[in-house]
Amino acid sequence: MGTTSFSDLPPEVQAMIGRYFWQHELPVCLRVCQAWKTLFSPYLWREADLSWNRKEVEFDFVNGLKTYGQHLRSLTLRDDSVFLCSVMRSRPSFQLTSLEMHLTHVGHWIPFVNFLGRGSTTGWRRLIISVSVELEPSYEFGPDFFAAVLKHASTLEVLRLEDECYADADGVNRLLCSAPNLKVLYISNDHKEQHDGGYLDAKAIVDAEWVCSNLEVFACEIRNIPRPDITREIRGQPATEHTRAGTLEESIEIQRRIYSKLAQFTKLRELTLGFHYNAGYPMVVPRDRDYIRQYDCLAMTLDSGLDLLKDLKEIQEVGLPNMEIYIDGEQEQSWFDEYWPNVAIDFETQEADQSDNNTFEEVTSDEDTNIENAPLPIIVNIT
Repeated sequence: MGTTSFSDLPPEVQAMIGRYFWQHELPVCLRVCQAWKTLFSPYLWREADLSWNRKEVEFDFVNGLKTYGQHLRSLTLRDDSVFLCSVMRSRPSFQLTSLEMHLTHVGHWIPFVNFLGRGSTTGWRRLIISVSVELEPSYEFGPDFFAAVLKHASTLEVLRLEDECYADADGVNRLLCSAPNLKVLYISNDHKEQHDGGYLDAKAIVDAEWVCSNLEVFACEIRNIPRPDITREIRGQPATEHTRAGTLEESIEIQRRIYSKLAQFTKLRELTLGFHYNAGYPMVVPRDRDYIRQYDCLAMTLDSGLDLLKDLKEIQEVGLPNMEIYIDGEQEQSWFDEYWPNVAIDFETQEADQSDNNTFEEVTSDEDTNIENAPLPIIVNIT
C-alpha cells in the first residue's frame, strides 16, 4: 500500500491541519520550508500574547502586523501608550474579536480607548480588562469607554472589568439593553472611598428593557434600594444613618422588580451581587467591613421576593459577600434546599464578621503578622 506525504494532500486538507497545532508548535512548522511558512503563518498570527516580556518582541510584532495583521483575532497585552500607538499605526484596521488587557497606569487611558474603537472592524466578541493601580486613582470606565464598547453591542459576548475599576452605571445598563448576544457580564467594585460607582442603580434599571436573554454570568452590584428592615446599629450609629430612606412597601416593590429582571436570565450559571474587599489595600481590613458593606442591596429573603428566582435551574454559584442579607432564616434555608440544593453560596453572616474581627485583633498583636493572615470569609454550600 502506497504512502501519502503531506505535500500530496489537497491544499484545503493541509490548511485544516494547522488548526490542531499548539501555538508553541507553529513556529517550528514555519521553519521547515517556505511553503509551510505561507501555509501556517495565518494560524500563528490568529492569537498573540504579549503580556510577558513584551519589550524584547514588540518591534518584530509591530513589523509583522504589516504582513500578517489581517489574520490576528485575539490579542493579550499590558497597557503601554507608545506600543498601542505603534500597533495602530502599523495597520489602519484590524479584525480582532478578543482583547485581554491589564491596565496599570491611568495615563494610558486615551490610547486604550482609541484602540478599543479601532481594533475591530468585524466587532468585538470578548473584552477582558483587569486593573491594578496601587498608588494612583482607580480606573473609571466612564461614558467614553462605553461609547466605544456600545459600537460592538451586536457582537459582544463577554465583558469583564476586573479588580480596581469602577464602571459607569448608565453605560452598564445601556449595554444590557443593547447586547443580545451577551453571555458574561462581570463588573467588579473595589470599594475605595474616593469612588461612588461600580454598581447598577436599582431605581434606574427597573424599567429598562434588557435584551441579553442568553446571559450565563451576571456579576455586578445592584444598589440604592431602601432597606428599612435593617434595624441593627451600624458603626455605633442608628441604621437610618447608613441606609436609603423609604418605606417597607417601597423597598419590597423595587426588590421584587429587580428579582423579576434577574429571573429572566434562565441560563444563568453564576449570579454575583457582592465582592470581597481587596485585602492588599491598607484602608480596608476585616474589622472595617461595615464601611464597605452594602446596606442598599437586595435582602435575599422570601419576604423581599427571593422566590421569583426559583426558575433559575442552571445556577451553580451565587456570590453575596459584604451584603446586608438575611438568607440564614429557616424559611430561606428551606427554600434553598428545595430550589437550589447544590448551589454554592458565598456570603458572610454577622456572627462570622464578629468572629473575624476578634481573630484579626488577636493575630495583629504579633508584629510579624500582616493582613494576608486574616481569616477568609466563610463559604457556605447549602445542601
